[in-house]
Amino acid sequence: MKRAETIKILRLVRTTWPEIELTDETIMVWTWAFDDLSYAEVQSALQVHMRTSPFAPKPADLRKTVAEAVADTAPWEDAWTEVTGTVKKYGWVLFADGHKTYRESLNWPGWSTPEVEAAVKVIGYRNLCLSEEEDANTLRAQFRDSYNNICKRKQTAAQVGDAALPRGTAAIAMLKQGEDAA
Repeated sequence: MKRAETIKILRLVRTTWPEIELTDETIMVWTWAFDDLSYAEVQSALQVHMRTSPFAPKPADLRKTVAEAVADTAPWEDAWTEVTGTVKKYGWVLFADGHKTYRESLNWPGWSTPEVEAAVKVIGYRNLCLSEEEDANTLRAQFRDSYNNICKRKQTAAQVGDAALPRGTAAIAMLKQGEDAA
């Protein structure tokens, strides 16, 4: 979002919450906070915020609203229904070694989203198929937790945008560079 667009957004904010000051610093910080988002995205998020919160928004509030819209993940119950339906319809041979031709002949459409696929991989499709009835509640809870965590990571990545901190070895290298400079 550009500076002129930020000023438009902040004028809308100030109209609803007059205690918000429209200073050069405020404009600069908000422009920086939304530099990777479009005016339309921030405006839509502000409209949602105005309808759902009595408090003045912070950039993080609006980024979270945009991230939720971008992530657009189905509830875990819908994902679980898809998984159990696939298990009932196709069984364990869908992913058995050497059964690729069989899988192709079934015209299986694949998982509806990468999040469903990732959650199934965490538990294991074979484990889902070969589990006993008494394990159903445990598997459902494991799937729910895995799926929700995967969706949360997707939403967080969308919310943070290009300001994401490096993870793993990249983060360690960054810390070492800081120690060397000191």
